[in-house]
Amino acid sequence: MGAAGLSGYTAEIKEPEQQGKTGESIYFTVVLNPREPASGYHVSTLVDVVDAPQMPEITPGFPRIRIVCNQAGIYKLMIRVSLVGKSSCAGVAYQPVAKQPVTLRIQ
Repeated sequence: MGAAGLSGYTAEIKEPEQQGKTGESIYFTVVLNPREPASGYHVSTLVDVVDAPQMPEITPGFPRIRIVCNQAGIYKLMIRVSLVGKSSCAGVAYQPVAKQPVTLRIQ
């Protein structure tokens, strides 16, 4: 299946606004629709820091992304979700399925 065959996929972040305390792990859950990636593809998550008092520790993953903030404040992040697979020409097939802002309020 080429990237064009992946156009029916979407993703969303459950609870895009969360609160927490400094030093604790906070998780954002990615929901893929349909639930399973197409055969030969995997889900890639990338997190961009848009605005933050300090760079958080970010562990991207699927279905959960782990964030640890070591300073109080408001953290604005952008989560990008894509399907990635090997193409027939020894390249990479890539299909973005979501780009969603999230906010953390850390005390």
